[in-house]
Amino acid sequence: MKVKYISILCAFSLLLGGCIKDSLEDCPVLVHVYLESVMKKYQYEKIADRLDLYLYDSNEKLVNKFSYSQADLARTEFIPVLSVQEVGDYTLVASLNQSQFYEFSGIEYLDTYRVSLKPMESNKIRDKQNDLYHGYKHLSVPYTHNINQYDTIAVYKNTNHININITYEGRVAQGVNRNVYLKGNNGSFNYQNVCDARSERIYLPHTSQSRSDSWYYQFTTMQLWLGSDLSLIVKEEKDGEEKVVNEINIVNEIAKAPPI
Repeated sequence: MKVKYISILCAFSLLLGGCIKDSLEDCPVLVHVYLESVMKKYQYEKIADRLDLYLYDSNEKLVNKFSYSQADLARTEFIPVLSVQEVGDYTLVASLNQSQFYEFSGIEYLDTYRVSLKPMESNKIRDKQNDLYHGYKHLSVPYTHNINQYDTIAVYKNTNHININITYEGRVAQGVNRNVYLKGNNGSFNYQNVCDARSERIYLPHTSQSRSDSWYYQFTTMQLWLGSDLSLIVKEEKDGEEKVVNEINIVNEIAKAPPI
């Protein structure tokens, strides 16, 4: 598959391009970072409005953070250039499009790094959040002699847009209120993009339309995977009594659909 990259060059890379010392032993390594498009249809250079890179040492402690704005990313042939001062093994974590919808916590150490979808009250989500992308890679800096090192990090889309159309057989009773939502544990992920077991979110539709015999809903959720417990729940309420009329695992249903 032909690989597509974001073309980005750090604004201060020219300042780091030379190291004027009697010996090059203490000069930093300049790590040029490319973001690899995991799927061709994700054109990051068109949708990215922010890039954050977190660099952790072999003790899994944050040693530096690099942030780039939309203006930075829009520069022609713009590539992040990270200055690494010491020889060693590192882990680089990349996050594209952080926004007010997401919370990043525990970033000081790899094992506590978390990205979570911010809920309203009672773990509920209604807003259509922007697409978030995530990736990580282990890097090795073998020596520091003011050299240029090149690495590529794969970045995955961490959000899903789900459209659901519910059609009822026969005539639907009048005066019935319907409550449709998605519910599952996929609200928080670690640096390896693995979901926390206890991160329940309730996704309410951010768009809904009703017709005579059917209802259309749009949801935006965090990452899904085979085995996920995200379920579609349909409730009906009449005369003060509410009951569940349907509950299905939405991931299993999506897996049955033919690829687009």
